[in-house]
Amino acid sequence: MGRSRCLNRQSIFRLPSLSRLYEACDTAKVRCQHVYLHRNPYDVLHSTTFKRRFNPTLYAALHTYTSMLELIYAQMAAYPNRMMGCLDFFENEFEASRVSSGWGSWTTVLGLGGWTVANRAEFDSHVRSAYRPPRSFTDDERRKMVSEDVYGPYIRSMVRAHANIVQKLCPSPTNAQEPS
Repeated sequence: MGRSRCLNRQSIFRLPSLSRLYEACDTAKVRCQHVYLHRNPYDVLHSTTFKRRFNPTLYAALHTYTSMLELIYAQMAAYPNRMMGCLDFFENEFEASRVSSGWGSWTTVLGLGGWTVANRAEFDSHVRSAYRPPRSFTDDERRKMVSEDVYGPYIRSMVRAHANIVQKLCPSPTNAQEPS
């Protein structure tokens, strides 16, 4: 049996499953929540398809990522009470002064690693030393990366699937849950 057939059989276990995660948490009597880490769809395509060549074609990447975003949307919508927050991990407008201030930033994950308000300055220092924002793409570069003439419906579907999660399921600052 070839390597690709073996990998394809195992790929079903790499699909996200919040229902399995939460079933295990409930069985263990552990309170679990999730954080949605995301990045711009064009940045995902550039990194995984053009730079690291994880996908055989751009079409395959667009189809796979759109399907995964739709799956993530459905699963997150099924567990809204367990959603802790969303974080644009490679935020283009990143500034060191915003590292841990405000919703949609590192504040979301502050308590997940055992950090407290008392050692917040240390947390901020660690984040600043480790985080390196990627180069952001201009709209013109994005258009050149993914031809609208050839891939228009596919990239628009992927962008829309991403936006649906962020705009409809990510909590706003007024209803965000604190880490526990």
